[in-house]
Amino acid sequence: MSDRVVGVVESGGEALAASDFGLSAATADGLVLTSEAGDRRAWQRAATVPSLSGIADFNGQVVLCKDDGEVATRLGLAGIPSFAETIALGAILELVRATLARVHVCRLSTAGAVEMMRHAKQEGLPVSCDVAIHHLHLCDMDLGYFDSHCRLEPPLRSQRDRDALARGLAEGAVDCLCSDHTPVDEDGKHLPFAEAEPGATGLELLLPLALKWGAAHKLPLAVTLARMTSDPARILGVATGRIVTGAPADLAIFDPGAAVRVTAESLKSQGKNTPFLGYELAGRVRYTVVAGNVVYEG
Repeated sequence: MSDRVVGVVESGGEALAASDFGLSAATADGLVLTSEAGDRRAWQRAATVPSLSGIADFNGQVVLCKDDGEVATRLGLAGIPSFAETIALGAILELVRATLARVHVCRLSTAGAVEMMRHAKQEGLPVSCDVAIHHLHLCDMDLGYFDSHCRLEPPLRSQRDRDALARGLAEGAVDCLCSDHTPVDEDGKHLPFAEAEPGATGLELLLPLALKWGAAHKLPLAVTLARMTSDPARILGVATGRIVTGAPADLAIFDPGAAVRVTAESLKSQGKNTPFLGYELAGRVRYTVVAGNVVYEG
């Protein structure tokens, strides 16, 4: 598989001219907007990338615990209000309007952000976005009593937000689905909730959890799979994620009816922490093929 190199947009300062270095995209990970003039110059230069101009992830510098809702209040946790996401997204969309940079926004977590992206697309702005698989199935109620497995970034939010994200992905307001695979070791999770390291193993569970989401929304299997294969490839402008003559032979062969019980022992990742431990899900990968070679049998 070929690597895709991503550069950095430095907000408020000199921007990387991504096309000068043969980059496939520029990223504004942990986006902090500092000055209108500096940010606009940075995004104007990022717009020189021929395929994707920017990848904006405004969750990268979050340091508080979870959604600032009723559950956070009950548990006495400092929260990240939903409007923190929509304010940041609003600034991103204004920069897109000003520069016409093509931007992909990572890991939406609020209903408000879904509606903003829906309206931005209706307006004709060159934007796309994704959501993490955990946020389609979990909400702040799953936190229980300080379960650090649910210490994620962005944080789990309300049932309304979860349902809006799942519906938005089904309807196309949200373009694609990611695993947000952030493995954390035991030491990082066996701490008080507010001190625990955010993140969860997601890559191995992406397929069965995506199938569960697709079945709940009565989507054709091809549509469910496209959200994590051909749709992301289309956004990046790469010739992968499709089974056609001449395409890279990178495949996952799976049994959609075979059960998978999620246990620490069954996970191949070095990080064994996930909110889905103990779940039984449908969708077992039998073979993984990379460049025509079988690299995994299960």
